[in-house]
Amino acid sequence: MHKAIEVYLVTGFLGSGKTACLNHIIKNAPADIKTMVLMNEFGATGIDGVLLETEDLNIVEINKGSIFCACAKTDFIRALAEIASKFKPDVLLIEATGVANPSDIRRYLQLPFFKGVFSFQKQICLVDLSNFLQEFETFGSACYQIKAADLCLLNKSDLSDADQVTVVKDLIRRHNPKAVFQQTVFG
Repeated sequence: MHKAIEVYLVTGFLGSGKTACLNHIIKNAPADIKTMVLMNEFGATGIDGVLLETEDLNIVEINKGSIFCACAKTDFIRALAEIASKFKPDVLLIEATGVANPSDIRRYLQLPFFKGVFSFQKQICLVDLSNFLQEFETFGSACYQIKAADLCLLNKSDLSDADQVTVVKDLIRRHNPKAVFQQTVFG
């Protein structure tokens, strides 16, 4: 039996640095680890897939809606089945659209017909320190993303002062007391 595919979900609101983070992860992954990316674009045309800086990477893109809502859920499950049967990576990085509510990811990966092939590891949420407070007040998906996060990457920390970092951390802790934080620049 093939070892379970480790799954990492990368979330974050629009412009938070998800693709830059993926590039960093991919560039620093050990050469003997077969990595694959499933990208979700809300619009009809995906652009993030061409922004990934590698030639040897398998990328699956799902466009026209969030993989976590009815509009693209079937495409997401179909893509997972293809990844499990055809590509069989060691690690699957899923980049959710910026407006995603990712609360159901664990349930989808545990569907009986996957027979335990996926092992969910961690949800990483990128937080744009300079814009997060406004996004949080305006878009409910920002709250869903931080509530489900295991790790919050406080991105663009070079553009923020210590007070701003503290305010954002406090807000996130109110909704997710278990979140772990790491400050980053360029994802």
